[in-house]
Amino acid sequence: MHRKSHSGVLFSFIVLVMLAFIVQQAEGQVKRPKTYFRQNYGWMARNWSVQATGGYGMYFGDLSQFDEDPFGKLSHESKPSAGLILSNKFLPFMALQGRFNFFSYKAENTLFNRRLDGHAWFGGLNVLVDLVNLMAFPDELDPDVYLYLTAGAGLIRMRPKLYNLENGDPLQSVRVQRKAEIETYFGLGANKYLSDHWDLIFEITLNKINTDLLDGIVKTSQNDYLVYTSLGIKYNLPDLLTYTKMKYRRGKPLLRR
Repeated sequence: MHRKSHSGVLFSFIVLVMLAFIVQQAEGQVKRPKTYFRQNYGWMARNWSVQATGGYGMYFGDLSQFDEDPFGKLSHESKPSAGLILSNKFLPFMALQGRFNFFSYKAENTLFNRRLDGHAWFGGLNVLVDLVNLMAFPDELDPDVYLYLTAGAGLIRMRPKLYNLENGDPLQSVRVQRKAEIETYFGLGANKYLSDHWDLIFEITLNKINTDLLDGIVKTSQNDYLVYTSLGIKYNLPDLLTYTKMKYRRGKPLLRR
């Protein structure tokens, strides 16, 4: 009788231990993915920034006349343009950026009796190389100002309009782009620290277009291109997993700018 009661108690104890183990494992299965993600992929939630830019799109093509005169180019062959950049600085000296730009541009050419007024939409991906941290690698610095280079590619869709320069009548002989064209671009910029989460950006980008249709006409074998000179404001996001504001300027930065 006592053996049966002891066996029942032992059996009940084993069942309870097994149930406790199963419950513990089940709880672990619920918590582990979050912890696992933070430990192994937490870097994906850090070092993000959003940047808005504004400036001028300067046109270089068949109708341009001020290619060697920067002040004439700015006043006669450029129009306001804007951009938006999403960036992740995954290494101390390198970031991956996605950018979207709206370019507008203009030109007048008395030789061809033409006036150009156009705009273009662009989206692309590029890498950014922080020159200060590249030279300091493997140390990681957090300077007030750093210079950087960019290089990337994307798709551009252009909509030029041509007019008779003398009477202003629109011309119907414009070759309109039917599909998006591939564009490569290269840039030089400077990043200036403002506060823990805000930076000021100055950037010049050369947009090399794989077509001669930026101005709607083909007069030479050379492709057209745009130069975008911009001033931007950048917001450095907090850690997207914890949403805590990490300081940037106390020793080694917890988040990169």
